[in-house]
Amino acid sequence: MPKVVAEILGVHEQPNRPLTATLAEALRAKKMLIVLDNCEHLVEACARLTDVLLRSCSGVRVLASSRESLNVAGEVVWSVPPLSVPDADRLPNLQGLRVYESARLFVERALHRTSAFVLTAETASAVAEICQQLDGMPLAIELAAAWVGTLAVGQISERLGNSL
Repeated sequence: MPKVVAEILGVHEQPNRPLTATLAEALRAKKMLIVLDNCEHLVEACARLTDVLLRSCSGVRVLASSRESLNVAGEVVWSVPPLSVPDADRLPNLQGLRVYESARLFVERALHRTSAFVLTAETASAVAEICQQLDGMPLAIELAAAWVGTLAVGQISERLGNSL
């Protein structure tokens, strides 16, 4: 972890010195935000580096995304709840779908993927099903929307139903 951060920040290793100490020295007088994404894969390494940097560098802040807390001093945890999803018992109409955060995210990301995407009465029910199947989880919805253009929305919903 320190090696990747050092490379990105242009900090070079010094012989016979821990890289974390070199990083802390190089950043000690700096003001910066370091963003660490997907820390759940390397929680301990991210926590060790974050702890050293926060203790040594008063102008450094770390924004870490993770499914697990790093458990370092001064950590503030913001949980990201799932987005609102349509009710499975009452599928909304085209206009009603727009009140759900998950559906709005799906449509936004689908349009980003291809401007040819159009939310219609036919695709609205498939979008609602996708959002329900993915429990309103933003990353999962973004990944599903990335298939728009390659697959029809109904096909995405069907594949999700088969795989889940």
